[in-house]
Amino acid sequence: MVDEQAADNLKPIERWTDKERLFVDKYFELNLNGTKAAIAAKYSKKSARQIASENLSKPYIRAEIDRRLKLLAMGSDEVLARLAQQGRGDMRDFIGLTPARLAKHPEGNLIKKIEHTIEFVGETRVEKSRWSFTTPRRRST
Repeated sequence: MVDEQAADNLKPIERWTDKERLFVDKYFELNLNGTKAAIAAKYSKKSARQIASENLSKPYIRAEIDRRLKLLAMGSDEVLARLAQQGRGDMRDFIGLTPARLAKHPEGNLIKKIEHTIEFVGETRVEKSRWSFTTPRRRST
């Protein structure tokens, strides 16, 4: 983290190069992977790892990354609430719902992935959906 006194003397974002700004944006889009972010920001593939290391050590870039991470971070109460929701979730609530209805379901955030395929067997249309859940199935008592 960059200390607050040093943050006052940081280079304003308007004075960054286009590649530096793009690097920070891509860093977050690519799951905090500096090398991939450097490549996506149009730096050389050969030197991407080195450039990523250099960019991440620049105080003004580090400060912007730290600022964005603070905005994305969950507090402990939110973490506990989400874990409790997952622990109490029941997959049976989702069975038989179309992908559109699943997206509108109040606990739809528990669904990790939806695959929906349409196949034709002869002239018969067959729709199939498959879901991955972030929650275990609730046991019957």
